[in-house]
Amino acid sequence: MRVALSTGWFFPERTGGTEVYVDSLADELTRLGYGVEIGTATTAFASGYSNFAGRRVYRWNVANENDWRVIRGVQPPQSLEVFRSWLQEGNFHIYHQHSWTMGCWAHELKAARQLGLRCFLTIHLPDRIFTCGRHMERVRVARRFENFSEFRALTPEYLSCIAYRSIPGKLGTLLGLVGREIILWQALAEAAELCEKVIVVSRWLREALVLNKYPQEKLVVSRQGIETGSVPSCTDRLERISPNLFIKEPEKNFAKNRPITIGYLGRFTPIKGVDLLCEAIARLPARIDVRLVLAGPQPVDSLDCKYYHRVKNYIALDSRISLYGPVQRGDLGSFFTQIDLLAVPSRCLETGPLVIMESLAFGVPFLGSDRGGIRECWEDFPGCGLLVPPDNVEAWVNVIKKLYETPDALKKLRDAAIQSKPRSMRDVAQEMATLYNSLK
Repeated sequence: MRVALSTGWFFPERTGGTEVYVDSLADELTRLGYGVEIGTATTAFASGYSNFAGRRVYRWNVANENDWRVIRGVQPPQSLEVFRSWLQEGNFHIYHQHSWTMGCWAHELKAARQLGLRCFLTIHLPDRIFTCGRHMERVRVARRFENFSEFRALTPEYLSCIAYRSIPGKLGTLLGLVGREIILWQALAEAAELCEKVIVVSRWLREALVLNKYPQEKLVVSRQGIETGSVPSCTDRLERISPNLFIKEPEKNFAKNRPITIGYLGRFTPIKGVDLLCEAIARLPARIDVRLVLAGPQPVDSLDCKYYHRVKNYIALDSRISLYGPVQRGDLGSFFTQIDLLAVPSRCLETGPLVIMESLAFGVPFLGSDRGGIRECWEDFPGCGLLVPPDNVEAWVNVIKKLYETPDALKKLRDAAIQSKPRSMRDVAQEMATLYNSLK
């Protein structure tokens, strides 16, 4: 059975949880005997096959898709024909889409179905319209206006949909704010009809979709897993790994008033809340010997770049904060064995996050915002982490201070993390294989 895995971005253009997930899933499905290819939208590569780290990846270029109708999903992108040719020439049986963004969205899913492939959709990064109960009424409105060619009523919601579909520029964007949400929801609702199953990687996301009347029989929860080869045994987690990232490797005896090293690993963007963490460190008294290590790629988006410079300002003012570049996948062990705690101060509703499971694989407990997938990790791995009220600097100050002053509590967290057993991508691949094989 041949499987096409598609995503809106892939290495080396973007490095994130979804890219790691898809790459690892391809490896594990191949080990199970499937013929697997990865396809991705791109703005940096020419359309066609290219190689990355030994993997053959098909790319369709969307760099010139600047028409507002394409960006809003009103009409299909020109790259759709290149996408179609990949599926036709690949002789695939299964099409499994892992993004919901321009270049890998509703048009691509429809095209795969029209070609006769059995389709699956995994939602990794939900749009805000799928995550908040306040959109319930708008969802009901969307169901009333499923056929936009039929005049039904001059409601504000209907007119907003018309504006989003027909008025270019900022005016159409402004007038179509509500309409955009309705149209995006309609596209996702149609995906349920096109797909055999819609897979979500967190329980809260399933609950949000069900709350918004999404067909429950189409939904499957499959939590993320970490790369199978990166899961050390319980004994291995206690072994020291030669440091190659930091100058000083902190001791692990958790003596009273010993330095505590907190690590952050991820993107520098406002929704990740890195500024909350930096502000908390800055507010701690000088006697609290805490070090914060920030690691992640330098952003390219203009807004994220401004945020990145804001974070660097904290670093310039507080010697306890250090900044490093991205951590390569092969260096995860070197990173995690040199920190005492992983911090995940996200403002957004995470669906994983994968970094927590990677942290637990190396016996490192976590501090995270009490919301979304972070709370689910706390529920799945009791005693391996602490939850902090979201978007609350003072709460972060208090929890860090308490752990510094009570080393036994920190040791207890670490002992639990060492005993944890995070699931691997091999587990995920087995679940996907079960879904694929269930098709008649």
